[in-house]
Amino acid sequence: VAPHDTGVLQNLGVLLARSHRPAEAELCYQQAIHLEPDADTLFNMGILISADHERMVEAEAMFVKALSLDPLHEASVKVLAQIYQATNRHQEYQHMLKRYGVQA
Repeated sequence: VAPHDTGVLQNLGVLLARSHRPAEAELCYQQAIHLEPDADTLFNMGILISADHERMVEAEAMFVKALSLDPLHEASVKVLAQIYQATNRHQEYQHMLKRYGVQA
């Protein structure tokens, strides 16, 4: 693996996640994020770690960070809206509706 190629690390992370190898996928995502954070990698990391409900706060932070890098990252918008709705955080959910016009 090219340890400094974020595209390769991102793609390998996706393949590992799809192959049910989450620990290895997470390492690839972490390395890519460390080298050059981007919305897609942060989103994928958030999805990966959200499977562990004890890490939901950490996953949410990934989606928020993805939006800070790309305010129009539609997938992150939708997942955050779903999280806010599911956790009865009505104010945050309403903010998502007003700002992005999406519903979970």
